[in-house]
Amino acid sequence: MRQSWLTRFQICGEDAHFIQANLKAFDAPFFSMTPAEAACLDPQQRLLLECAYTAMENAGYSMADMKGSSTGVYTGAFFWDYRDIMMKDVDASLTYTACGTIASTLAGRVSWFYDLRGPAFVIDTACSSSMVAIHQAVVGLKSRDCDMVCIIWFEERLISILTKLFVRHLRAEPI
Repeated sequence: MRQSWLTRFQICGEDAHFIQANLKAFDAPFFSMTPAEAACLDPQQRLLLECAYTAMENAGYSMADMKGSSTGVYTGAFFWDYRDIMMKDVDASLTYTACGTIASTLAGRVSWFYDLRGPAFVIDTACSSSMVAIHQAVVGLKSRDCDMVCIIWFEERLISILTKLFVRHLRAEPI
């Protein structure tokens, strides 16, 4: 029996982790941003800044401890659908959209805010981005490019049809 289009695109989410929080909730002044800049900021960048802060705090480091340290930031990411949404929104302010939604700024934004002096890389190798980020961080430590690393991987999917098509492609099933 032929499945309906909607049934064929169902995604099993029992092992997935879904963010229940408001993705627009962000303490812009804490991260030295104006509300206008924060409004154009990709949720991935917001969450990366917050996760880096939480990780450093949980490791026992203060922002003062991290300032000027030889810490490398290795970020793995490969979905950019927020940028696509912003570019299609005729009412969105484009003033900060470029620096708030492009991939190359993910690691740099974390390095800049925390004043980290090690390498800052954004790695996009699709599903292997996190593993390549870990590998590159180890290489950076071994070659003494940095003394400590912050490895961040984030995958944010806001456009569900892209997710469904991607999952179908990975399963090699016809669409």
